[in-house]
Amino acid sequence: MSRCFGVLMHWLLGAYAICTATASAQGPLTVIDSGGKSLTLDKWSLTSGTRRIEGLPEKLGHEFLEFREEKSTDYHNGILTLVPIRALKQIDYDPEKKLAVVAVAAENRDVQLTGTTRFKGINFLAGNGVSKAGPTKFQGGAIPKGGVRSLRFAAFEPVPSPGKLGWLALASDKGEHALSNLGSLVRIGTGSRSFDHLFFKVNVKVVPAKIVSMRRVESEDKKSTVADFQVAWKAGGSHALTFHDVPPVADAQPTALVGLLGRVDVGYKVFPVHTLMSLRIASEPPGLQKRPECVD
Repeated sequence: MSRCFGVLMHWLLGAYAICTATASAQGPLTVIDSGGKSLTLDKWSLTSGTRRIEGLPEKLGHEFLEFREEKSTDYHNGILTLVPIRALKQIDYDPEKKLAVVAVAAENRDVQLTGTTRFKGINFLAGNGVSKAGPTKFQGGAIPKGGVRSLRFAAFEPVPSPGKLGWLALASDKGEHALSNLGSLVRIGTGSRSFDHLFFKVNVKVVPAKIVSMRRVESEDKKSTVADFQVAWKAGGSHALTFHDVPPVADAQPTALVGLLGRVDVGYKVFPVHTLMSLRIASEPPGLQKRPECVD
C-alpha cells in the first residue's frame, strides 16, 4: 500500500511540476479592457480563436492563434495564418476601425499582422485567467461591447526561421505566397493534424518533392464545388487530379481536409482548396505550357 502511495505521489508531483513549468514558461498576461484599465493574469489560457495541431515540430508548439490577415479573400473560410501562441508579443483591437493587430516575435525581427474584426467569428479571441483579484474572462474581436483593447504577453519565443522558401502559392487574394515544408492540414474528429503529403482522389498520397507545379482547372459546370488541378511531375508529364476533401486517415473518426499547409516566417499558412489557384517550385517559371501531358 505504501509503495502504491509513493508511486501515486511521485506521479502527482511530476504532473504538478509539468503544469508549473508550463505556467511559468507562458509568463503573465496583461489584459487592457475597453476603458483602459489593465489587469495582470498570472495564470491564463485561450479558449477560442486558437487551433491545436498534432504532427508539427515540437519547436513551434502545438497551440496556434488562427488569424485572418487583410485581403485573405472574401470567403468566410479563407486563408489562415497560424501563429504559435508562444511567439505572441501583443494583440491590439481597434473597435472604431474594426481591426486587430498582432505583434509576432520571429527570428531576428518582429512581424506585425493586421486583420479585420468586421465579421462574427473572424479574428475573435477569448480566454480566462486568474489575477490577484480572482478569476476573470476576456474577449477580443467582433463583439457588441466589453471587448479588450489589448493583450500583452510577458514571455515569448521567436518563431524559428522556416528555412528556404522553395514553393510559391498563388491564391485568390491575388498574392503569391512563399512557403516551405509543404503539406496538408486535416481535421480529425474535434482535433487537427498535419501531414507531409497531399491528398488526392482516389486515395492518392503525393509527396510534394515529386511535384514541379500545379494549376487550377476550372470546371465547365459553374455549380461544381470540386477543384481539379493539373499536376506536373519532376519525372515529366502531368495529370489532372482532384483534392480529397475527406482524407482516409482515421478509421473511427470523421475527417475533412482543412487545406494546404506551408511554413512562413510567423508560423504557418493554410490555404483551403477553393482559395488556391496555382503552386510551383520557386525556381520554376509560371505555367505548365512546356510540360508534356500524360494520356490516361
